[in-house]
Amino acid sequence: MSRQKKLQKLKRRRERALSARPWDAPEKWKQQPVQDPPPGYASYTVTDEPMPDAEGGGETLEQILGNEGLERLHGLVKENPHAAIAELTPLLEAHPDIPVIYNWLQSAYSLAGNAQKSEELIHRLYQRHPNYLFGRVAYAQLLLRRKEIKKAAEVFNHTWNLKAHYPQRSEFHITEFVAFASIYILYHFHTGDMRAVDAMFQAMKGIAPDSEVTQEIAGLLSSPDVAAIRLVAKALLGSKRRRR
Repeated sequence: MSRQKKLQKLKRRRERALSARPWDAPEKWKQQPVQDPPPGYASYTVTDEPMPDAEGGGETLEQILGNEGLERLHGLVKENPHAAIAELTPLLEAHPDIPVIYNWLQSAYSLAGNAQKSEELIHRLYQRHPNYLFGRVAYAQLLLRRKEIKKAAEVFNHTWNLKAHYPQRSEFHITEFVAFASIYILYHFHTGDMRAVDAMFQAMKGIAPDSEVTQEIAGLLSSPDVAAIRLVAKALLGSKRRRR
């Protein structure tokens, strides 16, 4: 197989919605107008084109490993997490200022069944790189699993507008959007705000219908328990309207 074909094959396998490194996504993943859009949705665009690391200003993992080495290691996280841990651990020790290493390492530990180590790395990542979107999402997800809903909202300063957190940016990569959309949906699901859930899920389906995360959210929202929550939310909304 030629080098070009190998690279093309790697590109087809690169969709990992919560990954910390943007890459090419299918051409059909384009931002579409939505009814009742989430806060700030119209103030930025979503792209599937490669983008520079959001942190910027320092050495990147791609510069250290090269593009092929980066893709190999990223694939290893899911295919052989124990082997990925063995490679990522010394990388983190040597380059603690590169947030993607923390993110991939915590993912590898999670896939290897070591939840405690994964959570420790999520904490370290958030403490060291509090503005790193994927780290914020991972930490907020951890808090939601612990039912610490208010603390999860504090990670995003109670502001569920992606643009508001990164006002200098007018464009986000599709993986960044999917990560933020997923935590937006999960948080508002926990608070019972199904209108907000549906608005963001509509946007998510329009941009990334084939994402594993979008499909997981779809499964969650189609469950019988959610149907019951919708009925309660609808009844409460009707009650509030009558009181007005």
